[in-house]
Amino acid sequence: MSEIMLSSKTELQHLFANYSTLKTSNVLEQLLEECCVDTKGRNPREVINDLYFDLYPNETVVKASFVQKALPLKKANSVYAFEVPAGNSRADVCRIGRLSTAYEIKTEYDSFTRLETQLRDYLSIFDLCYLVVPRAQLTKAVNLSPPTCGIITYTHHRRSIAFCTKRKALPTKDKNVQKQINSLSQSELHKALSSTQAEKQPGATLGNTTQSPTDLNRSFKRILKQRYEQRWRFLQEHQAEILPIDYEWFFFNNIDPSKVY
Repeated sequence: MSEIMLSSKTELQHLFANYSTLKTSNVLEQLLEECCVDTKGRNPREVINDLYFDLYPNETVVKASFVQKALPLKKANSVYAFEVPAGNSRADVCRIGRLSTAYEIKTEYDSFTRLETQLRDYLSIFDLCYLVVPRAQLTKAVNLSPPTCGIITYTHHRRSIAFCTKRKALPTKDKNVQKQINSLSQSELHKALSSTQAEKQPGATLGNTTQSPTDLNRSFKRILKQRYEQRWRFLQEHQAEILPIDYEWFFFNNIDPSKVY
């Protein structure tokens, strides 16, 4: 990538601030020209993707790198999801399978201002929670997170990001059932009640059912998996056709990449 250079940090910021998955190749070509980038005949989307991974490892890049190894595992029971609502927060990445795991990513460009609230929300409804930070911020992450929260650090070198678990997460013992309920839609709440439960308690809801917290948590994970499984499988199926910077967009918009690119 060394042959493609941006003449200033301002041009770099302008390029990334104006990128959109839905912009045409011609528009992206013009954007690169404005930033004095010579594509040398390459696809402008690929050039921008490489510039992102080379020079600007922001949240989009770290998220894409984090899920990239899981994408080929089509037979795996777990699914991954982006921006999963949890209380007043949204988990950057969530893995849902036998256990539910939330991952909060803080890059070198991010603030830790809301971290306490975010981790509290995740620890109240998910089985496990991890904080993902640059290796240089390990000490800060340890000081600002509870011991039950796991810590993963990452290092960035050119287009590669390597992750390393520094502290394993501990299972959340006392989850907030009401927060789990509030994170589901009305239709999902109805699905969370088994047909047997509904027959025994006509008109029952998760709020007044006699299900144990363990059963409720199992229902919660089942519904979350159903919510995101089709989107995740779509991303797995089309991974080879999608640029990493666009993973999240295609996750939420299951559109044939050939119709967008």
